Amino acid sequence: MNNLNSVFTPQALCDQTICNKELTIPLYQRLFVWGEEQIEKLLKDLEKAAQTSKPYYIGIITIVEKNNTWEIVDGQQRLTFLTLLGCECMRKNLRADDWKNFIFQDNDKLRIHYFARQEDEDDIRNMAVQNDNINKIKNSNFHRFCQSFESFFSEISEEMTMKFANYVYQKTSFLISELPSKYSTPDLNKFFEKMNAAGRQLEPVDVVKGKHFAAFATTWNACMDFSKLYTPSSKDTAAPRTDSMTLSDILDAPVTEIKDEEKSEFCVERYSKRSILKPTIFLLHILSLTAPLSTIPLDSDNLIEIFDDNKDNLGNFIDMMQRYRQWLDKNIIYLRNNDDMQIDEYAFRDEDEDEDEDEDEENAAEDSSKEKWKHKQFQSMLYVSSDERQQWVLKAFQNGITLTLEELKRQNKRSSHHDKMTYGQIDRYWFWYLDYLLWESYIEQNSFADSMLSNLSKDEQAAISNYRFQRKRSIEHLHPQNPENESQDWRTDRDDNADVVRNGVGNLAMISSSFNSVQSNDSIGVKFARLRDTQIPQKKLESIKMLLMFKLAGGKESDWTIDMAQKHREDMLALLENTNNAGRLLFNFPHYQK
Repeated sequence: MNNLNSVFTPQALCDQTICNKELTIPLYQRLFVWGEEQIEKLLKDLEKAAQTSKPYYIGIITIVEKNNTWEIVDGQQRLTFLTLLGCECMRKNLRADDWKNFIFQDNDKLRIHYFARQEDEDDIRNMAVQNDNINKIKNSNFHRFCQSFESFFSEISEEMTMKFANYVYQKTSFLISELPSKYSTPDLNKFFEKMNAAGRQLEPVDVVKGKHFAAFATTWNACMDFSKLYTPSSKDTAAPRTDSMTLSDILDAPVTEIKDEEKSEFCVERYSKRSILKPTIFLLHILSLTAPLSTIPLDSDNLIEIFDDNKDNLGNFIDMMQRYRQWLDKNIIYLRNNDDMQIDEYAFRDEDEDEDEDEDEENAAEDSSKEKWKHKQFQSMLYVSSDERQQWVLKAFQNGITLTLEELKRQNKRSSHHDKMTYGQIDRYWFWYLDYLLWESYIEQNSFADSMLSNLSKDEQAAISNYRFQRKRSIEHLHPQNPENESQDWRTDRDDNADVVRNGVGNLAMISSSFNSVQSNDSIGVKFARLRDTQIPQKKLESIKMLLMFKLAGGKESDWTIDMAQKHREDMLALLENTNNAGRLLFNFPHYQK
């Protein structure tokens, strides 16, 4: 059996023509220790999955085969879970004959054998064949499972009960990883302890690796580790089969996934640098590049199915994986956590990580790094304004461009539509793009900055220099959409144009959801105060555009009028219109009045 390339279900495990193996749980394995939360979560996940036709992968089962028996090195918790669930299905006459074939091999002989734990086997046998009260179960952990299952069972419909039993039997899937039989029991015990300490969990990325690329584990793991630059080495070839690996090789193999609830300090360090591409999207990008005649959906939720459907297009996948990863390292920003772990820092791989980035960026206009700084900011803007597919990255690679800032701007140039620049219609991309243009204008000190971003205090200048693009989700009205006390200037009965201006781009800025929820329908003065007293001193602007609105009104609520909002709208539209294909400003803006 090849390592990590065999998919099994309860149904397949007891099929005489496929497997029909006896399972042995050695003495060094833990007892079944899952708590209510773990049990209930998996039951609910399975119920949700049962409403689809997709397999549900519960993990990797690591085995050693001896005399037609599989000794379970890792995965006992999951197999015991399935066994107990099968017992409950038999008790409730839900696909009872099939589950009986899974739980029993021949007559009264259990498929799963717990070494030196006869009482556990007796409990399983009694649970499967009797309808007695579950309080007779001796194993308290088994008893906890029964209680959790009864609670879960009472909450689902009668129709769903049979569907659930069928689904778990036919579709609950796991990969089998076989270790060579030459290893001693102490060696296997050590392997088991390492796997449990790492908290390994099978994710879609692992399934794809196990099903299609098990022979290339070394290269795969290196390419998927975004904590450091990818460097090809002599080991980046087909990985050896486990039957030719030493135990030291196995124990030293990298772990690709770690459960969220069990992350260690090592895990936090390992993922302190992150690609802007999710692992699933990274793989789908590569598949798109290796299957040019096929349309590959960039759909993370269907990663396994997409790879299964394109299994004939995987011949050059590993080579392309290495090329794409090297190109990303050279050309595309990555996410680097900062000290407060709240605002993402963006960096290129070749930047000095030990340098004080804030100080560097505040002085970047005075040195040769300004163009790179702008490039980083523009990529950051594209990242936050794009959905998880990040198609601009794939497009840049496919076009084979030298990824200069000017060419990236040209490639991502969009046409704005003035009639859609109103609340409820405007694409949020334009707010991020406007913030980029305002930031760049300040850095370049061009004519627009001379007129519209003049008279900035030192704190305001520092706040703009330090601006970071974030995945903000809320569009905020500066003058409230539904004010409790409407000012005279904004009253609809005084100016028929008031609602149009109120909901136009001149009265809107995009800020974080948390800040928006705080602001609610607060007055302009309160919003200006938060900007002045918190965001500017802390150099954490939510929106440069909002700062500009603040400056236009001189920080005074009374000076944010319909006329001012209308002039600001005209200036923002002019800013969008009067840039060339490379995003450079063409002329001054006549509408601004100090």
